[in-house]
Amino acid sequence: MGLDFTRPSTEVFHLPSVHPGMHYIQSQPDPLLRKVPAADLRIFAASDHDPILEMQQSAIDRQEQRLPRAAMEIASAPVVLQRAQFRPYFTTIAGRAWLNGASGDRLWHQLDSHLRDDAAREALHDSFRHARAADRAPAPVWPDDAGDLEIALGLMHGVGHERALSGMLSGLAHFAQDGSDQIINLHVPSGGFADELALFVEALFPQLAPRLRFRSAPRRYEAVRSVFSHRHYLYQAQDDGVDDSLQQAGWPMPGSAPQSRRQVAVASYDSGMRLARQAGLAQVSPELRASMPSLVWIAPRGGDGALTGQAALLEDLRQRGFAQLRPERLTPLQRIAAMQTADIVVIPQGAAVSETFWLRPDALVIHLMACQNLIQSAGDLLPLAHVAGCRFHVVFVDIADVTTPDDMPRRAAQQHSLQIGRRATARVTQMIDAELQGRQRNTLYA
Repeated sequence: MGLDFTRPSTEVFHLPSVHPGMHYIQSQPDPLLRKVPAADLRIFAASDHDPILEMQQSAIDRQEQRLPRAAMEIASAPVVLQRAQFRPYFTTIAGRAWLNGASGDRLWHQLDSHLRDDAAREALHDSFRHARAADRAPAPVWPDDAGDLEIALGLMHGVGHERALSGMLSGLAHFAQDGSDQIINLHVPSGGFADELALFVEALFPQLAPRLRFRSAPRRYEAVRSVFSHRHYLYQAQDDGVDDSLQQAGWPMPGSAPQSRRQVAVASYDSGMRLARQAGLAQVSPELRASMPSLVWIAPRGGDGALTGQAALLEDLRQRGFAQLRPERLTPLQRIAAMQTADIVVIPQGAAVSETFWLRPDALVIHLMACQNLIQSAGDLLPLAHVAGCRFHVVFVDIADVTTPDDMPRRAAQQHSLQIGRRATARVTQMIDAELQGRQRNTLYA
């Protein structure tokens, strides 16, 4: 990556309150964060093997202590960057890495894997604490007309990631009303992802589509417009408004250490996600919604080969009126309409969990996944559920050919098929039946 993570944070990372090179196009957003209802997250153990079931329940007991009781919408805002270099997955300003949203997470992941010396790691976090304690002004406002500058946005998540699409759309949403004709440079490494993104831009922001240019090679800009998410800014700069909001929500003060960053990631979302969601919902007609099913099973991207033992569950779903959905075969507006119509959505691991971005607040998601994947995935899955305001219920299922905790892989990768066993099938159908009965009662008494 060309970054020396052994240096102090003020030399490795661009800190907006310390270093020049980032300007707000308008003033710094106020407030930088606001309390919002958290998604209703519940987790259930459903292994058919008792030792693994006990392990799953122990993991649930630990995780439930960390589940967010309140969520935050963290402001993002258009900015002007100087001497910036955009690469597909991260950006530098005057040679310093820009901690911006999920691309900042990727940088931290690289740092955590490279910087194994405890003293060096603590020194880095200590330099962040000192930077935050200093009394500094926020980044200045760009003094000229920013409409003359091009726009550059980088892919913060990896291609195929649950939030890759929503992340790029959230950045574009800030320029939906941009009256200029300047080029919008989207730095993505994959042509396939670019094709999908272009279809969504044409559907949600048709006025921006002719201005898109997809870039796969690094590109330097002397001055360019972009979007800054303030999630990593929370532990970089002292801000009385931020501290007051955190205290009112019962959140601890943010820090740069992994656990602190993870706590913020699982309990927040970017304001651009709300803007993109609103833009998508506004494009869907009532007639298109009326053509979609209310009970949905989202098939895995690679087909049902990613699952074993699912026949009983699929038959139970069929008897209850569920329809199978393959988002990759639908248009963007059909995908949004399908989620806006759905009352219950069952999503196995490997399917398009990103579709939850478009759900109604009263919708129920039942996500089937491997137990050990929740910790790594929570920061990606929960923001989607928070911005939709839906109920997100996780069922821990088995991994095929794994019958004891000693055989469990650290993370269930694509080559590990999920085993939908007897307990998982029973748990899912019980949840569905209870939800359908509750909706029927509500209809009778409405």
